[in-house]
Parts: sequence; C-alpha cells; structure tokens
Amino acid sequence: MKLYVPARSYLVKFAQVRYGSSVVVNRNDSFSHLCLMYLILGRHRSDYARTIEKSDRYNDRLTLDVSTRFFHDYGAYHITPFTTVNINQFLDKEFKAEFVLFVREKLAQGFKIVQAIDAFREFYSLFEEDIADETLKKNLQRRGVWKRKTKHVPISRGVLQQPRQLCRA
Repeated sequence: MKLYVPARSYLVKFAQVRYGSSVVVNRNDSFSHLCLMYLILGRHRSDYARTIEKSDRYNDRLTLDVSTRFFHDYGAYHITPFTTVNINQFLDKEFKAEFVLFVREKLAQGFKIVQAIDAFREFYSLFEEDIADETLKKNLQRRGVWKRKTKHVPISRGVLQQPRQLCRA
C-alpha cells in the first residue's frame, strides 16, 4: 500500500536518489524505521497546532510503500501534520549533512565552492526553484565550510588605549 507524505521538492528528490523512487517502510534502515515510528505516533498525537502551519508549506509528496503486514500488526496509519513535519525535518537534516560532506570532499579535490554546489545540484538533479543558492550558501556558512568575505576595518589608535592606571585615594 502506498502512502503519500507532503514534502518539499528538494527533499523528495534527495530521498528518491538515496532510498529509491518509493521508500519501502520496513525495519531494515534507519529512515524507514523512523517513518514507521512517526506513522504510529501520529495516530496518538493530539496537539497539532504548531505543525499545521509548517505542513502547509510542502508542495510535493514523498511516496512511502508500506506492506499490509505492518497494517495488520500496527493498525491503520494516518498522515497527520505531526508525521509530515517530523519526516521532513529528519530528511532536511540528512540533506544538509550530505550537502556539507559532498562540498568538503569536492573542495579537497580542488574544486571551487560554486563548482562544488553545482556538482551537488547536478548529482541530485536539483534546480533553483527546488532550493535557492542562498539557502545552500547559508548552510555552508553555518557549518563553517565557507566564510563570507567581510571588509577589513583597521582599528585606529584612538580605540586601542593604554591600560588605565588605578587611582589610589
């Protein structure tokens, strides 16, 4: 049986390359096991207020292939906003980690940062409308891979003062 989870388009492409066109939910790998856990927990979760706002932003859908045996063992699954947001957050963390490792490897091979980002986009067939270049660059800056060029402002002599002499009264 196929379940469709709303997701961002770049995460769907990332999951398709990494796990296949349809993610088979079983207990063999960590992602499918996590999906199974969130599908089961999503049924019992009652506070959806925060997650409903986030889940409206997803414009694509991720296909989960769940066997009928899991339906028999655990009961019916419901794709709730809680499930949607948590699966997307997990995929987003995996995406960012993979991106940083990919860029670091390309930099070690002698690529420039822009060439490494383009190679990553080409490998996962990502376009500008999927994820912006600025988002990827900010991710690299947060992880310390790439530092933004800032203007060097010399410190004038007036700012650096001699240490104050302690006054004794």
